[in-house]
Amino acid sequence: FTLLLTDFIAFMEKERRRVMLFEKRAIDAEDGKAKSEVGRQQVDERMTALMSGKLLPDVFTAFIEGPWSNILFLIYMRQGTDSQQWTQALRVAKELVWSALPIQSDEHQQKLIALLPRLQSALKKGLDSISFNPVKQTKFLSRFTEHHTTLFELYQQGVDQQQVVEERRRKDIITEQNEDPAASVPLAAELSTPTTPVVAIETVDDDVKQDTVVDKVSDVEAALVPAQPAAEPVAEPQYLNLVDNFTVGVWFEKIDENASPYRCRLAAIIRGTGKYIFVNRSGIKVAEETRDTLAMQLQKGKLRTLDDSMLFDRALESVITSLRQPR
Repeated sequence: FTLLLTDFIAFMEKERRRVMLFEKRAIDAEDGKAKSEVGRQQVDERMTALMSGKLLPDVFTAFIEGPWSNILFLIYMRQGTDSQQWTQALRVAKELVWSALPIQSDEHQQKLIALLPRLQSALKKGLDSISFNPVKQTKFLSRFTEHHTTLFELYQQGVDQQQVVEERRRKDIITEQNEDPAASVPLAAELSTPTTPVVAIETVDDDVKQDTVVDKVSDVEAALVPAQPAAEPVAEPQYLNLVDNFTVGVWFEKIDENASPYRCRLAAIIRGTGKYIFVNRSGIKVAEETRDTLAMQLQKGKLRTLDDSMLFDRALESVITSLRQPR
């Protein structure tokens, strides 16, 4: 008995470490996914606020929403919003937006002349940090220089800069398409093409990287997508309060879509996205829910808590029942 007990304790300890490892991987993956979603949302909000109310050339808008947003996203994931790199990248974006606006005065012109060399160097350094396509980088920097040269010329002539810039932009697009209709794509469209930056962070695994890939759906496929179902009814407040009192480590019995009950344990509550992560006895993720969905499952009777005494009683009852059955 002593030898068997020793072997059993060793087995349970090994099993516990293995479960903890699987569980940690699942939680780290969800933490990385939550941080990625929050980071992308924060970058989009900053860039939208930066360009709000300003009429910018399409090339500049696409560059800020595309490559430069990716740079800010990577900085957010690696250093956070309190870092010097984040502050510098935001300042470069603000200066880029300001530089693209029509020149209003001689003082404005002098400030722009002093800013452009430093701004162009900062843009090139930022693009090199994400290994941006050299061809697209050269195209953008060329358009960057052409745009400001045009602004200087029009300001000296006293011409409406915004109107002329828009006319030239339309002519450039038509010229590019006429040169090679099959292969030519406006630079703004190239810069706005969704890209997936590589994030070298321990908490982001392959599953998270796959979730960041944006699927391209053709017009035909989009037309075949069925309409979204109506939103589910909101759970009653009492069930929402029960969910708010959930603690990590509690076991639950859930009923899946096939009406098959299974047991799972609440492994983590991801505060950034409000997701509840459930794992099975082996530490493998089996469910991902939100506060509202859990409350609705409680209300419908598809979810209930299991305390330790209940689990032990059920296990003992199962053993006794099997012993009473005739061989």
